Amino acid sequence: MSEFVRRRRTDLLGQSFTWLCGGALAFNLLLAVGLLLLIAIYGLGYFWQKKLVLLTLHDGAPVLGEIHEREPIPASPEHPTPGERIRLKIGNRDLYGLDFRWVDESDIASRSEPPDSTLLERYEWGNFYGTMAELRRGEQVLASGEADTWAAFAPLHDEKMSERAAVTATIELRDLVPDRFKKTLDEGGVLHLRVQAELWESRPVWDRLVYPAIVRVLHLRRAPSEGVSITDPSGAASTYAAAPKSLPVSLDLGDAKRVTTAARYYVHVIATLGTLAEREADEVGDAVFGRPSESNGLGSLGRLMFRTVLQVSDYLQSVSAEARSRRTAGADILRR
Repeated sequence: MSEFVRRRRTDLLGQSFTWLCGGALAFNLLLAVGLLLLIAIYGLGYFWQKKLVLLTLHDGAPVLGEIHEREPIPASPEHPTPGERIRLKIGNRDLYGLDFRWVDESDIASRSEPPDSTLLERYEWGNFYGTMAELRRGEQVLASGEADTWAAFAPLHDEKMSERAAVTATIELRDLVPDRFKKTLDEGGVLHLRVQAELWESRPVWDRLVYPAIVRVLHLRRAPSEGVSITDPSGAASTYAAAPKSLPVSLDLGDAKRVTTAARYYVHVIATLGTLAEREADEVGDAVFGRPSESNGLGSLGRLMFRTVLQVSDYLQSVSAEARSRRTAGADILRR
């Protein structure tokens, strides 16, 4: 009998501890869920768009912004009676020089929520608060009135965002056609300008190549009318009265996602001007030795020797220049 009672007490004690552990686990889970809900309520509200409120003060000054905070004003010689003030996010740092402003409730004559008020998130100078009255590019007026401004703003915004999504380098080439190549143009020949650009991350020991080399080939020839015609890879031709002293070339180096704000970068450029393009050398090699996929080992060797002979012969005359840009912070690249 005593053994049965002892075993029953042991079972009851074990069940009690089991229920205690289960209750403690449930309580911990409840605390974790409650903490997550608390973070979600107070944290996600920061990213939620607040209403834009237009405050009209007693002196007639309008103040537009988002109400972020409200606090009591204790009695003081300046405020004999206690009151309240609100903290308003007004943005437009380029105009006001600050993002927030305190406004006393006693100074407010009226408040409203204008339906045409607009908030634009900007990469510089903080948020914009106002109304869409006019859209300008410098001194040029692109659109006037709310409806026309919104219609013109949408495609312009998409264009600027697409430009920001890619890292673009503009390379200025000077002394485009040396004297030794002018005779080739005068005789009706074609000059091929090969521009190769690479974006590198500057490091203390080994610099890192961010994007593979981007190559763009331009073709220079005499225009039907006196002048020089330059054709880009898309086939678009630009005609100049003479060989330009400098020529800007824009290259899309790659996606901006590979660029970090903390690192520093530079562009390595190699420009080559020659009388024979690589594509033409490949076409001649295909005609003599066959295509690479169809030729045997001897044909491949012949193709290699042929290209080597072309590169050292007078037929493939070329001149190259190499340059490196100054080091630029990733934050400045992304800001552009």
